[in-house]
Amino acid sequence: MLINTDTKKPTTPLFSRVQRISEARDFSLDWVSELSDPGNHVWRLKTSTFPGTLAYISLRYDNNESFVFVNLIERKQWNHVKPFENIGETLMAFACFQSLDAGFDGIVSFHAKSRLIQYYQVHMNAQRIGKSHKMVILERDALSLINNYL
Repeated sequence: MLINTDTKKPTTPLFSRVQRISEARDFSLDWVSELSDPGNHVWRLKTSTFPGTLAYISLRYDNNESFVFVNLIERKQWNHVKPFENIGETLMAFACFQSLDAGFDGIVSFHAKSRLIQYYQVHMNAQRIGKSHKMVILERDALSLINNYL
């Protein structure tokens, strides 16, 4: 669940499929190019209490291997304190939910930046594959993320 940093109260996340990027200036990654690939499913995270997009996530469904791959994930860049806590966890919980909904048991894979590997391991119980940057969230941990953040 998203937590409002001012009130410390939970806020319901709202996800919608993106057809067009309207707030690209608030993000550093190239979401217009990401959206142009028809295999990518780009989603926007908003809330009813905050104007604009909080974050984007791009998912690719691997029907051969039965998992969802997270291509890109990014929260809005703020000049001051971010308005909500748990944005990353909420985005990954949504990816797990999409995997579960697709019949993939909630399994999600992604490539982590070096500095975030330990964060994903501790906060999301993601498993590192060998010594690579590739990580996976398996069924039990996916269900836990879904229950805790959606």
